[in-house]
Amino acid sequence: MITRYLTIATLLFCGSLCATAQDNLIEEQLEEQFIEIKDDLRDIVHTIGKPSSPSKVRQLSELGDTVVNYEDRIINMPDYFYEFIDQYKVAAQKVFNGEISWLSDPTDLTTGAEYSGGAYIYPLHTEVGTTDFTFPIGSNSDAIKQAARDAAQPYIDQALDSLKSFLPYAYLCVNFDHPEVFWIGNAFNYGIGSGISISGNPSTGQGTATYTLRYRFILRASGFDIRCNGYPGYDYRSPANIAKGVQLFNSSVQNILEQCQSDSKRKRLLKMYDWLTHHNSYNRYYASGSGRNDIGDTPWTPISALEGNTSYQAPVCEGYARAMKVLCDRIGIPCILMAGDGCATPTSNPIGHMWNYVQMEDGNWYAIDATWDDPYIGNLNKAVSGYESHNWFLLGSTVEVAEDWTFLDSHPEQWANSYKNEGSFSWEFRSGPVLSPLSWVSPDPYDPNGNGNTDLEDIQLMAEKIANNNDDIEDVDGNDRITIGDLVRLINRYISLSE
Repeated sequence: MITRYLTIATLLFCGSLCATAQDNLIEEQLEEQFIEIKDDLRDIVHTIGKPSSPSKVRQLSELGDTVVNYEDRIINMPDYFYEFIDQYKVAAQKVFNGEISWLSDPTDLTTGAEYSGGAYIYPLHTEVGTTDFTFPIGSNSDAIKQAARDAAQPYIDQALDSLKSFLPYAYLCVNFDHPEVFWIGNAFNYGIGSGISISGNPSTGQGTATYTLRYRFILRASGFDIRCNGYPGYDYRSPANIAKGVQLFNSSVQNILEQCQSDSKRKRLLKMYDWLTHHNSYNRYYASGSGRNDIGDTPWTPISALEGNTSYQAPVCEGYARAMKVLCDRIGIPCILMAGDGCATPTSNPIGHMWNYVQMEDGNWYAIDATWDDPYIGNLNKAVSGYESHNWFLLGSTVEVAEDWTFLDSHPEQWANSYKNEGSFSWEFRSGPVLSPLSWVSPDPYDPNGNGNTDLEDIQLMAEKIANNNDDIEDVDGNDRITIGDLVRLINRYISLSE
């Protein structure tokens, strides 16, 4: 976990006091002050100690309508943050279209990025304001400058407070809602620059301070790059490697979806889920204690699981969950990322974790955790280990996963009000999807038309599905295919019930 730190550049002043004998007016432009903050989503989304009670999440429904995307939940961010989110999505699409953008090459200043103070930055917002101030008559220049700074400082502090309050959430929105942007990492860097110009009259003790605030999203600086530092061949600090990664990403997604065809949402979801758990193994290097300096950022990106990996690039939980959302997004299954601290049993230690919620045909949301259905087994380095399961597939909030331990106990929901907010502005937001209390129940395979009985219409319907190679109904024998064998079993059930 990256340690958050704050550095404040030394405030310098340039120019000299300019006074005229006529009006004794002084004017000065003070050199800019810059405050830089580094942060990491892994710091934001993890609680400390045991998971909190899930009952807090249920109260969110009182705040407004349920929404799916994170960017639609918070309602009191300043407009420029929403503009940043929109620009982020546009820039990402340019990369996928083969165009250049600041997401792939921060040094390309034709795309809106700027170079300032040794860093490539993206200007979020500029704000200019004025405030009057007073000082003792006859004050020297240093006293006047200090009075101007004191007058402008509350506005600067409020701006920084707003930035610290909302920008981490704005970045979380793009990071969680758009995992397809695989070359951008979890760590981010932002700051605010402030400049002050003063005008004052020493003979009257009155002056005016004009402050200019520049909000900045930092793309690349000394010791920092917003792009992922992947394992060799996956280092996305290079636009050329990003371009190769886009090709790999698109071909991998297409390959998986072609193998996971079905007219049944549950079956297609399960096929994608099984593809991920049967073509990957949890990253054994990370599990054995290796850090990002050893294996790079790739395991935390969706491309790790979409490609299918069992080595240094193999996914951790974020890789599985982000890949699952990418696949669901492509075929229109509503899906969100959930992050928090997983605890399989009441005695387990909380471990930073990520999983998914998906919405099924009944309109309800269910939990899936591909990571825990592809468990790490010692040094067994195989894509198919034999320990893959569906134990964590389409679960409800109250289903017991251990004695007196429900799914929400093992995967505590952490919406925005559970995240750390480094500023004093409170987030106002609408609730996200509420997990169904019960797990998904597959339709009765002996009642494909869903009328509560096994009848001739069921037999006719299954025969039509077989003739058209259509599998959007449940199979009877459990082999995940609709065949003549299923039809025979259905006919036998109909005959036995008719006797």
